[in-house]
Amino acid sequence: MKNKLKKNKFTAEKNYSAVILAAGKGTRLGHLSTETPKALLPIGNLTIIQHQLSLLRQLGIVDIIIVVGFGGEKIKQHLTTLSTPGLQLTFIRQEKQLGIAHALMQAEHLVSQPFFLLLGDVFFDFISIGQMITTHRHHNATAVVATRNQQVINGSIKKNYAVFVGNKSNIVKKVIEKPSGLVTALEGVGAYVFNPSVFNTLKSTPRTAQRDEYEITTTIQLLLESNVKVIASRCVRYDNNISTLDDLLKTNLLQMHKKGLQNIISRSAHVHPTANMKKTVVGDNCVVGEGSVLTNVVVMNAARVEKKSVIKNSVIS
Repeated sequence: MKNKLKKNKFTAEKNYSAVILAAGKGTRLGHLSTETPKALLPIGNLTIIQHQLSLLRQLGIVDIIIVVGFGGEKIKQHLTTLSTPGLQLTFIRQEKQLGIAHALMQAEHLVSQPFFLLLGDVFFDFISIGQMITTHRHHNATAVVATRNQQVINGSIKKNYAVFVGNKSNIVKKVIEKPSGLVTALEGVGAYVFNPSVFNTLKSTPRTAQRDEYEITTTIQLLLESNVKVIASRCVRYDNNISTLDDLLKTNLLQMHKKGLQNIISRSAHVHPTANMKKTVVGDNCVVGEGSVLTNVVVMNAARVEKKSVIKNSVIS
């Protein structure tokens, strides 16, 4: 996979910075849970965190803080070897994973202006990420939460968090973490813009009874109860928190479909000319052997597919 960000010229957005939370550890990704930080999982020809840096760079955001934990050195090494022209990356560590609000608190001493917050294990397909800045400025808001229409998958609700807005506005009235049913048409997706004053509210955010963690949705609800302005920005077409191998596979297939590609193959991969592949992503330094047949497959970096293998609907590492 070509590990470079686009080198388009951009104008620095000096009034906003960004925080990416990349400290979490996957627990439902098989042996990848112990090998690969979720932020480094591949979607197409880029890792999740590279996609996020590209989004921020499109906005001209230069100062980016990355909160790391599990696999932090791998993330730092990965990003410091990339071409990230114009970006200033700062890494800080969350020693214990105690929730999103706790992770964000680690960045308090580095943030002095409005900032984006992105969850580093979520792949976003934005309609317009710039709409969040426009919304923040237009409404003079304390917070903007990115939303999309609720997803119903196989009859069940995708469990992000529910966002209630006014009937004729996008002013947020209430948020509910992991609702049990379709309680509102909007769901939050793990992308935000905050004023730095949010850190005062973070300090008073209690642990939740449900997961015994410091949840960002609790912080947002506290903001609402203090009568500050929180606005929903309906700016996301699709998102997926990559928590399982099935999530990883489906998101890669969706990206290939969106781009009109049959396969995505790294320039450093060695694919035997007799191999037959359809809807397959092949990562850096992979080997795909003679006569192999791969359909709906993600081949992780440095993986090897033996000759005459027949593999479908799988992630290979």
